Amino acid sequence: METPLYTFTASISADQITFWTAFIIALAALVGLIFLIRRKVEREAYNRNALLSMLTFFAFLIAASTAFFSSWSMKKTGPVSIYSDRIELPSGTVQFEEMKKAYLKREIKRSVIDPKKSSKEVSLLLIEENTGKLHVLSELNYPVSEILNKLKEAQKE
Repeated sequence: METPLYTFTASISADQITFWTAFIIALAALVGLIFLIRRKVEREAYNRNALLSMLTFFAFLIAASTAFFSSWSMKKTGPVSIYSDRIELPSGTVQFEEMKKAYLKREIKRSVIDPKKSSKEVSLLLIEENTGKLHVLSELNYPVSEILNKLKEAQKE
């Protein structure tokens, strides 16, 4: 097995914080929901108890969905390895001869109040294959400029 020239691991700390926060909220909401459903209430408080149960269920549903999609995002972000003839990404392997181009792109989110100002900017590394398939890495998870530099360096060799 060939050893990679360079390996970059993903930073998934934001996803982990989101996952654990949502998971704890989902558990608390589930416990609260079970408590509210099993509680015996008098006739006057029945509607209020049913409304609280419904709101607690919605909180559980939202938190559980957030935890699920955060864990899915963590599984989709893996290491990036650069070899002498290819780059291995979480989305697949690209041989250097199959690579059309690799470049950085700044994605700018404009402010709603003043469109001339940007509210958030993110650098994306785009790796395009000859077949048209596009692989995208975000600077939120990877050091994209360093990956691009090492990729071009490995292609020259």
